[in-house]
Amino acid sequence: MERVLAPGWHVSKRGVDSGEGADALEDDEVADGCEFKRCPCCGELWPSREDFLADPALEVVGYQADFRDLRLGLFLFNHDRCGTTLSAAAGEFADLYRGPVFAERRTGSDECPGYCLDRSILGGCSTECECAFVREVLQEVRRRLAEARNPAAPQGTVWPDAEAG
Repeated sequence: MERVLAPGWHVSKRGVDSGEGADALEDDEVADGCEFKRCPCCGELWPSREDFLADPALEVVGYQADFRDLRLGLFLFNHDRCGTTLSAAAGEFADLYRGPVFAERRTGSDECPGYCLDRSILGGCSTECECAFVREVLQEVRRRLAEARNPAAPQGTVWPDAEAG
């Protein structure tokens, strides 16, 4: 498989990203007084992305694509402590992916299964499409949150996809 990067993306030591945050903090660091995410309902604070991904009270429940800028698509999370749903931009997790980002979008083509058009489908996509990398990022986010919910599971456990039932 040839590694083709879509315009605006590059490979860094942390994976694939847009390069827009070249002066950003490393990985999950948070500057004093900053936060990664705050629950809009109960106000719970996750100071870092790693804190967020290690919280067993969070579960991924959807992905809403933004086809103009894939980094702005939203991962949707249920917060079990207060019952709200909160979102985070896919770009906030893009560096978790280290594979190819294809330049061509195949949405709506014969090869496209249409997963990005249904926000409740959370599985990965094997189509060589510009959108596929976001679905792989989503799989990593799901894996980390599932491990937080079930720390006794062997590391790397594959979790069932939403479309499987």
